[in-house]
Amino acid sequence: MDKQKGPLLYINSVTVINEKKESKSFNDNETLINEPPKQEKIPPKDEPIDNHENEEKDVVEDDHEEETPFNIFECRKLYNILAMYRKNRPVLCEIVTKNETIIGVPFQENSDVLSVKISEFENKDIPLSDIREINIIKF
Repeated sequence: MDKQKGPLLYINSVTVINEKKESKSFNDNETLINEPPKQEKIPPKDEPIDNHENEEKDVVEDDHEEETPFNIFECRKLYNILAMYRKNRPVLCEIVTKNETIIGVPFQENSDVLSVKISEFENKDIPLSDIREINIIKF
């Protein structure tokens, strides 16, 4: 017998897809599907790698985060809290601003101002630009 490393059942319509050292993959479709492997571009060893562009981009992004600390996660959290208030499920929150910490129930957002119920008869308007963080106390 021949010492071939192939299948025991021979079918004429089978084609070999990939050949490696010890294994073969077979496909019984009529068309052969081959995708060339993706190759990464490697710079020559003589040229130094220039990472200054990436460093400048990172610095710019960090500055942008400092200017607008009220990020997307906090904004989404605020919209969910306001939606719960509209469904008669108020959420008690701790709102951290530049100058103070306010405990109350956010109930309305106008263009640049968040209205918060501090007590049953007292409301406070907080500019959205001053808000740093929103922590949920009681859901």
